[in-house]
Amino acid sequence: MKRRVKAEIIPFEPARVMPGRKRVNAWATEPLGRLFVKHHKLLTMRHVILSFALTCISFVAAAQQSSLRGKITNASSQPIGGAVIVFDGTNYGALSEDDGGYVISQFPPGTYTVVVSAPGYQTLRKDLYIDAAMEFAPQLAQAVTGGPEQPPLLPPNNELVKLIAVPEVGVYAVGNVPETGVFAAKSISPDEIRVLDNGQDMPELLRFTPSVVTTSDAGAGIGYTGLRIRGSDQSRINVTINGIPYNDPESHGVFWVNLPDFAGSAENINIQRGVGSSTNGAGAFGATLGITTTGNMDEPSAEISNTYGSFNTFRHRVAFNTGRMENGLAMEGRLSQITSDGFVDRASSELRSYYMSGDYDGGKFQIKGLVFGGKERTYQAWWGVPEVALNGTADEIATWGANNFYSPQQINDLVNLRERANYYTYENEVDDYAQDHYQLHFSTQLGGGFALQAAGHYTYGRGFFEQFRDGDNLADYGIDNTVIGAVQQFADGVNADGEPINAGFENSYNWDALEISHNPVTDANGNVITNANGDVLLNSLAQISRSDIIRRRWLENDFYGATYGLTYDKKLGANQLNVIFGGAWNQYDGDHFGEIIWMEHANQVQYQDFYYVNNGLKTDFNNYLKVNYTINNKISVYGDLQMRDVTYRVRGIDQDRLPANVDDTLRFINPKFGVSAWITENDQIYASYAVGNREPTRSDYLDAPTGREPRPENLRDTEFGYRRITPKYTVGVNFYNMDYTDQLVLTGELNDVGSPIRTNVASSYRRGVEVEMAWMPTPRIMLMGNATFSENKINLFVEEVPAYDENFEFLGFQQNGFESTDISFSPGLIAGGIASYRFIDAKKHKADVAWQTKYVGEQFLDNTSNAARSMPAYLINDLRVTYTVLNTGMKALEINLLLNNVLDERFVSNGYTYAFLVGEQRIDENFYYPQAGRNFLASLTLRF
Repeated sequence: MKRRVKAEIIPFEPARVMPGRKRVNAWATEPLGRLFVKHHKLLTMRHVILSFALTCISFVAAAQQSSLRGKITNASSQPIGGAVIVFDGTNYGALSEDDGGYVISQFPPGTYTVVVSAPGYQTLRKDLYIDAAMEFAPQLAQAVTGGPEQPPLLPPNNELVKLIAVPEVGVYAVGNVPETGVFAAKSISPDEIRVLDNGQDMPELLRFTPSVVTTSDAGAGIGYTGLRIRGSDQSRINVTINGIPYNDPESHGVFWVNLPDFAGSAENINIQRGVGSSTNGAGAFGATLGITTTGNMDEPSAEISNTYGSFNTFRHRVAFNTGRMENGLAMEGRLSQITSDGFVDRASSELRSYYMSGDYDGGKFQIKGLVFGGKERTYQAWWGVPEVALNGTADEIATWGANNFYSPQQINDLVNLRERANYYTYENEVDDYAQDHYQLHFSTQLGGGFALQAAGHYTYGRGFFEQFRDGDNLADYGIDNTVIGAVQQFADGVNADGEPINAGFENSYNWDALEISHNPVTDANGNVITNANGDVLLNSLAQISRSDIIRRRWLENDFYGATYGLTYDKKLGANQLNVIFGGAWNQYDGDHFGEIIWMEHANQVQYQDFYYVNNGLKTDFNNYLKVNYTINNKISVYGDLQMRDVTYRVRGIDQDRLPANVDDTLRFINPKFGVSAWITENDQIYASYAVGNREPTRSDYLDAPTGREPRPENLRDTEFGYRRITPKYTVGVNFYNMDYTDQLVLTGELNDVGSPIRTNVASSYRRGVEVEMAWMPTPRIMLMGNATFSENKINLFVEEVPAYDENFEFLGFQQNGFESTDISFSPGLIAGGIASYRFIDAKKHKADVAWQTKYVGEQFLDNTSNAARSMPAYLINDLRVTYTVLNTGMKALEINLLLNNVLDERFVSNGYTYAFLVGEQRIDENFYYPQAGRNFLASLTLRF
């Protein structure tokens, strides 16, 4: 997608200088914070000192000064005033004068990615080596303007300009995340994506952004991965791709494994924390994440990239771009394949993905079509490992395994593999799923400041996960017992309880899987029939009621709809008015069904018979109006009103063979407003208030006890912040208060088939402060950091623990009340930092080294604030080295080496817990997802 760069002070991206000035902004980023833990709890002093020393590197670099000047024009050679020209990833840049002229001076020689952009024109990117006074006269092609963005907001007298990239409506419809000055936001630039992209899933690429915590089932960042923002999981993070919703409409989840290597097709990633501005898709209850896919470059290009790393990880990628041809057409594409054994035993991944786009630029209008998708086959590691495997002795593990009905192989794996053990042993215990996405975007300028955008989309998903089940009850699949033998005879013995049996009949059937029953025969008066010896006449029956089974649970779904937006952008004297009316209509039609593909003891079941079938149909229709009014380039007032209608229906039988019957229609009104102002040329303040509402998920409806249907959730998000930008550093602080009504949380209660359920809690909140800072002491050194300090509470939580008698007969639930208790998976401190140094910067060679640090505080596994059910804090450090060779028969040759967890810390990033009572004894079971120790990824990329 084409990008527009606009002048607005939003912190933590490199600011640029005005023509002839040396005012610059430091690099933004991810803080260093209080990073003290050892293994699970406290780090050794050696690790603390080493981490601190490497993160706070200080170098002094001196170099001769260079300059770049020229004139920026359009395709008709007319000058473009107010255009932005910057060196991407640095603090050098300028705005063009009315005659198109610009000057950037007093920077060290080196190779720079020059980015030129202006409202109404396509963004131009070009790599230049500059070692003296040089001239560069770029020409910009016209593009359709307008869209979900905030008009320029400059400090007094334009003394200092902070430039940020925001989605332009020209190619994509309204709906992707705008980086708006009244909300807490972070943008990941194309250069940042390229450096961080080593084939790991999208959450790993984002883990150094503020308030983010990531996890990986397989432990190495490939396969099933996830992220949380401010403690909110992916089902509460609204994700869009080019303005099209990506969250699963029923579960609200985000499955990055279905789009492997998607970073290779991402141009920009924008994150708004909190409710943020209105976008298409389910309501944001933690953050909004918008991905903009790559736009067609003016010049043809090609790329071959290969990655090899620990755990037999391979990533192969080929990509091409035709550039803009004379007929206005352009095409680009990518093919990727990723394989990995995973850190966890047998947690392998086989992933493939593709991306293809083509667009036509007709001057006043643009059309762009995209098709992309992925195919994954991932061995399951969803179970995690029990706590005893991390810290217990071999005898303790064996005892625990026997008590929990683990097989000898599973117990042996726990003893020998510990944190790498995998519960699943069946060779084909896999998740196998494919997804194809189709998007068509259209935009045009209508004149008079109006622009129109529209898009249609369709996603087809299908796949299954396969499971081996040991001794499942046939009744759970609607299968009748298999009768092996039946006879009516007089009893010839008694069992241990003194009850009459047919011992001869029993002795003729010695299969373990058989169930033998003996029922007395009665006469017409109900009297037991006996013979002369007093032996009871019995109906003896031998039957199979349980069997080993291999099953597949399928999903096949269609998701389609349209988005639209009408934009009005007008200069009103010294003020600016931007109005957007947009929205979307989307429908999801998903079939859920299960089949048995093998039984140890076959019955009447035929291959591919379905034991459950149900359909979910969900329609989501929303409209929003956004207004942004900027006064004298100092004060910006923002208003946003969204109306959203959701209809959800489920019909059929669910996987537990219970009726699936849901009918719900909801209407939400979500207002948002905010204001930002420059109080000095370096200092900005802002504040916002936003309301979000969201519907329950599919499982909330189906697992709710009778009479306790789930209610929709409500969130009121208040945020205010301060940013200071100086030539040497940037500092920002953001305060947030997220108040929830009827938030859905895990209760610990189980339904009648043993599945955990969620329930509404009347009142809860997340409150905290996010600090970001950056310092660029020399052009070669960047020090960046962020930290989030928060309190996340449920005002009153009632835990419900299932209780059983000594014979494991269910007795009911024991209720335990907790006041002001912590919300699960919500650490009180999250911090990160990056220190980077460019130690080679020559005409044909560049080399950078970076030390990356991430700290995550203690997290509770449930909502009772019990330390016995928690995950310890952890601190991990990475080392990254990048070496680039330029202009040697190709555009670039790049080598990227990433050493993850270089200090080899042992830690877990996710888990779950459950509890039950047997008599008076409470038993708590904790399971964790351990992450890999020291490991590496090495990439070689050739760009032509």
